[in-house]
Amino acid sequence: MDGENKKKRNRGNRGKHKKSEVPQLEVSKNSDNFQIDDEQIDDEQIDDEQIEDFDSQDYSSNSKPSFISSYSSSANFAPLSSELSTYLNSVHSSITESDILTTDQLQNIFIEIVSASASVATDYTASRILEDLLKQASDYQLRFFLNSVLGSLSDLFKNQCASYVCQTLITLASKTCEREAIGKIDPPPEADTTEEEIPSMTVLIIKSCEELSKSWFSMITDQNATHILRSILMLLSGNDHLRMEKRDSKKRKPQKNPLEIIVSKVLEKHKVNSKPEPKRVVPQEFKETLVGISKELMKSLSQTEFRILAVHPLGNPVLQMLVQIQETQDSIMELILGKKTSTIEFSQFLNSLITHPIGSHLMEKIVVAIPPSLFNSFFKLYFRTKFEEYCTHPLANFVVQRLIAELRNAGQLELLFDELEYLIESLVFSNKLGVVLSLMCACITHDANQKRMMKSLLRAYKVTPEQKELLIRCIMFHKASDVSHINHQESTIKLPKQQISNTSDDFPVNLNGALITQLLFLFDKDSGKLIGDSFLTIPNEIIQNWALDAICSRVVESALTTETLSNKSKKNLVESFQTHFVELARSKYGSHVLDKLWAVADSRFKETIVMELSVREVDVCSTPHGRAIWRNCGVEKAKMSKEDWRKEEERKVRTKILFSEFAETDITEKKDTTKDSKVKKQKEKRKRKASSDDDDNDAVDDK
Repeated sequence: MDGENKKKRNRGNRGKHKKSEVPQLEVSKNSDNFQIDDEQIDDEQIDDEQIEDFDSQDYSSNSKPSFISSYSSSANFAPLSSELSTYLNSVHSSITESDILTTDQLQNIFIEIVSASASVATDYTASRILEDLLKQASDYQLRFFLNSVLGSLSDLFKNQCASYVCQTLITLASKTCEREAIGKIDPPPEADTTEEEIPSMTVLIIKSCEELSKSWFSMITDQNATHILRSILMLLSGNDHLRMEKRDSKKRKPQKNPLEIIVSKVLEKHKVNSKPEPKRVVPQEFKETLVGISKELMKSLSQTEFRILAVHPLGNPVLQMLVQIQETQDSIMELILGKKTSTIEFSQFLNSLITHPIGSHLMEKIVVAIPPSLFNSFFKLYFRTKFEEYCTHPLANFVVQRLIAELRNAGQLELLFDELEYLIESLVFSNKLGVVLSLMCACITHDANQKRMMKSLLRAYKVTPEQKELLIRCIMFHKASDVSHINHQESTIKLPKQQISNTSDDFPVNLNGALITQLLFLFDKDSGKLIGDSFLTIPNEIIQNWALDAICSRVVESALTTETLSNKSKKNLVESFQTHFVELARSKYGSHVLDKLWAVADSRFKETIVMELSVREVDVCSTPHGRAIWRNCGVEKAKMSKEDWRKEEERKVRTKILFSEFAETDITEKKDTTKDSKVKKQKEKRKRKASSDDDDNDAVDDK
């Protein structure tokens, strides 16, 4: 059992970090020119989980403030009795055999351990079993256990084993609080023999926060408690998307390429049914509790201590959360930027954060949280005339990407483009392509500078607008036109019919180039016409092979949804896939392309697709992707009654047209209202100016 648990998670990992990677700090309390002496920085960005792998004990004794110390739990919990240990082992074996326990069985177990909850939570083996029990527990049982440990939370949070149990409990409690907020309260099970009435989870969480009111500051840099502090902040705010760590690494989904994430965000914005980040329903009392925590932290946090925490491997993620949460944002931003005024003063410390391996993560969140009234002055103070340095820096370029994403208007984009326009050529073929993609996304978002962006890319790939056939190949291969195989080796663009990996020598298409192509298809008709015309020069055989590939299929999808290609060109693309629909339907990637082909096909060609699929029903339905296509195209209905299928498809087309017209009118109305409001504001300004001039003239006359 111990061997299996060690494979799942090593509880000794918290606190055992690399000691050479934390920069030493020099703090001058009286000087505003706060300097950070960086060690040599690696060329890779340090992500949020790597931040947590630093050692909080690595600061030199001279620079370490009083609040950063060794926070070992002062409480000595009673050791677990042998009888209770044997009982929990038998419970674990029953969980292993039956996987799920009944509600009554779980309640009996919690009643058995309630008198020794702290001892169970702090035991190395028993704490793992307790976590498994909590994951199966009902809302009432979670409340029952939390109620039993009230009064010793501060010590449990700082205990190495109990901290995992408490974090699991807090995470599960968030759903319970949401259910209570909408009126769903779990009654006690029949097996419950306790006479004590257990408060609601909302009340228990507020009581827990009151108990911890004097410990918030010490929890920030404690290697165990800091993770729970973040979980509490997420619970109270309802922002589960702020989570920075996922401990079950084996169960974690494979992470996307950071460049793919940049592009996917823009593609999501251009979808009609795009959804904002989900936020849990939280009780009103939680907002008041959050404000109280914020005030308590701000009382204890001086400028010097904030500067230490900003580059502290454990303190930095907590500050990031405080900056992102709406209820705590104002107070922390006031500490960072100074009191609210129309302008901000330059700070050497904030400037140092941009290139700092830990502080740069906080700087990204600060850029997002800057109030609109201060964004212009912030932009000019810290970034204007420094883009060339920051864009090529291994860490600062991520801050620049975030800044570009947060640009408020086309005027700011124009200023930025003036500096970056002739830097794009070198950035395209460097490891800093994220800046270029972010810039392209900003051009799409603000509908500005798209022609300038296209010209810059043409210069980078050394292609002229007349070389249509060469353009798409250069971008997709991510090579300049002067590379020999782009000009002369025609065979490199011909792919084998079967799906092959992008590491093959016969398949030179590059992920970076494919991402650039996807974004170019989102440009307006004038700016994106060149990439659309270039795409149409690709032979049909190659497009058919691209549709089956993980990278290229997304480019084909973008081509079918772009406004730069005419409806006639899209219909020609649909026809080029005739006799290949079954192959597309069976493919993981091709099935998505077939969905897009179906959306642009006319009713006549939809019948052709349905006929081809119905003839090879066994082949199509043998894969999950094929079954999804079978359902989306309504092939089963078409087999039973073609007339009913036609009517259904006509109804869907009419509904789609109706919704698209409604969306267009809504957009035009919004534009008109914004224009009217601007005109009104200008008129009001002129009136105010005229009235002030008249007052001045009257005053002169009186004199």
